Amino acid sequence: MKYRNIRLQNEESEEKKKSKMNVAYRKLGTNILMFAISSFGTKIIGFLLVPLYTSFLTTTEYGIADMLYTILSIILPVFSIDIADGVIRYVLDKNYRDSSVLLVAIKMIFLGSLVLVLSLGLVRVTSYLSIPNQYYGFLFLNFVFTSLYNIFVNYLKGKERIKNLVVAGLMCSLLNAGGNILFLTKLGMGVNGYLLANVISVAMPMLYLVICSWRYGYLNFDKLHVNKQLEKEMLVYSAPLILNGLAWWMNNSLDRVFVTFICGMSANGLLAVAYKIPSILSMLQTIFNQAWSLSAIKEFDPKDKDGFIGKVYSYYGCAMTITSSALLLVNVILAKILFANDFFEAWRYTGMLVIANLFGGLSVCISGVFNAVKDTRTLAITTIMGGIVNAVLNAILIPQIGVQGAVFATMISNLVVWGWRMHKVRSYITLNLRIMRDILSYILIITQSIMGLARNHLYIVQIVVCICIATMYRHELIHIVEIGVSRVKKLKQN
Repeated sequence: MKYRNIRLQNEESEEKKKSKMNVAYRKLGTNILMFAISSFGTKIIGFLLVPLYTSFLTTTEYGIADMLYTILSIILPVFSIDIADGVIRYVLDKNYRDSSVLLVAIKMIFLGSLVLVLSLGLVRVTSYLSIPNQYYGFLFLNFVFTSLYNIFVNYLKGKERIKNLVVAGLMCSLLNAGGNILFLTKLGMGVNGYLLANVISVAMPMLYLVICSWRYGYLNFDKLHVNKQLEKEMLVYSAPLILNGLAWWMNNSLDRVFVTFICGMSANGLLAVAYKIPSILSMLQTIFNQAWSLSAIKEFDPKDKDGFIGKVYSYYGCAMTITSSALLLVNVILAKILFANDFFEAWRYTGMLVIANLFGGLSVCISGVFNAVKDTRTLAITTIMGGIVNAVLNAILIPQIGVQGAVFATMISNLVVWGWRMHKVRSYITLNLRIMRDILSYILIITQSIMGLARNHLYIVQIVVCICIATMYRHELIHIVEIGVSRVKKLKQN
């Protein structure tokens, strides 16, 4: 009787564990679906606008706009202290009131905006950057609106108000598309119209999220009293992320600076457009990581006894690798559809950028573990090392082989970050991964990207590579199909 009771207790324990995991998977799946609705609208509209940009903007104008966004990508983490990432981590921490977290973040953005105004004024007076005055206004307004938007997005994400984030994402898409069509095609405003449309497409959704937060009662700040202990903890958590943000900028944007100064603004315009095809991959990564940032923190287990984190990483890696291989296969076809006039030459650079995005997405996925244990220092260190590798390779390769050297440097630097994080993550969690299988698939996909540069693109060989990669991930693919079929059957029954 005693042993029978023990067996029943073990069975109940297993049932509870399975039930818990099913809830975790369903939650992750639901959040991915919600963010997909939002991000697909945003990314697809942005993707479809590429022919508009390449038709109404010259390569030089597009290069100018891209350079401004490159500068903005430095300004954002530095002057906001990357406090938005601290928001989502501490909203999930039950030791502090949610409104206190939001108040600390808003205070940091206010102080950062003051410092940014002084800095831009100093740069303008000293004429260190000889750019028109409206570009200084663009940088400041975009910093304020984007920083606040990121804060409220992460806050409402932590509060699981996902529907509001979907609406905000769709607002961004529609306002951006409408503004660009109006300012570029009807008013002929050129690069200024492009920048104005982007400012409006961030400002209005930000205002919407503020209103939503007020309606839910999240803006009750108790006479604006800041919790000093919380402020200190959030700063300690977020400060290393400044270096992480700057290092990611080195990985993803420093190549554009090198290309601009060595090859010219027109070449930078080609490089900027080349990123549009890999943005399909980054769209999928954004959808996943928005949902994963919540699940990784909530479901973290150092021993990963139920295999949740290991399995999610494996399925995510499967999806990213196969999608990357498919993009490489249709790269030239997409370029003919999307890239008008002189921009078509950008197809030569998209292959390595697709692989760079693959490793970048895998690095961000595994960073969920470091966020869960509040180890932002490792995130910063690994990204900085990747940035240093990128800078050195840019300086060596771009003078020798031009833009192709820049994209190769970006791919190698993202590979370094991924490899280092995979090594360091073992000190926090035990993951059951088929790492040799993954490495072999990455070697195949790099080979495929080189084949794509041949005169006839070696399509037959590329197809064989795609099939080999799909075969290597057949277990994950079969399981994904089974889950999809099961969900469809349940929907039909309901």
